Amino acid sequence: PPGTAREELPPLLDLYDVLAAILLWGALAALCSAAVTGEPVSLRAAYGRARDCFWTLFGVSVLSGLATVAALLVLVVPGIAVFLLLFLASHVAVIEGRGVTESLDRSWKISRPHWRRVAGVLAVTALIYALPFLPGYGAVELAGEGAAWLAGVTGVLESLLNVLVYPFAAASTTLLYYDCRVRSEALDLQAAAEGLPVPA
Repeated sequence: PPGTAREELPPLLDLYDVLAAILLWGALAALCSAAVTGEPVSLRAAYGRARDCFWTLFGVSVLSGLATVAALLVLVVPGIAVFLLLFLASHVAVIEGRGVTESLDRSWKISRPHWRRVAGVLAVTALIYALPFLPGYGAVELAGEGAAWLAGVTGVLESLLNVLVYPFAAASTTLLYYDCRVRSEALDLQAAAEGLPVPA
């Protein structure tokens, strides 16, 4: 029935949004990685890399989310810890080309010795990410249900702001990934010894 189709459409669109966000995040991570290491920066190449490992990124997102929720059911602090230590798994998958379980394990290993730095960077990134959206949300709340047009305008502005802040979040966390690798594995020395560009 027509009514049923309309009711089922929003969840389907939400699913598309999630899948598109995963693909976009992978492409941005690949693009930022190329910029950091001095490789040729190409949107097509970055998208191709994200597309090739899309199902790995999807698996990483699902498993890390489930692990975080399971830990939160125990206590809040373990849940936050799991989230922090598994956050870089998507970067590992895209940049190093590892599988789902390898990416999760590797993220845990390179993040654990530097969890305070990881927590600080992610907290600041989340704050900067959220700040541009707060005025719009506040205006909608104050206006109430009577200002549907304001919610529509806010939605459009939110989409435009995402174009700016989403790449920022990808860039800052990609730099965090390389920072953890440099501190855990002396990646800069290894790259120099191999004659490769040294990450900034």
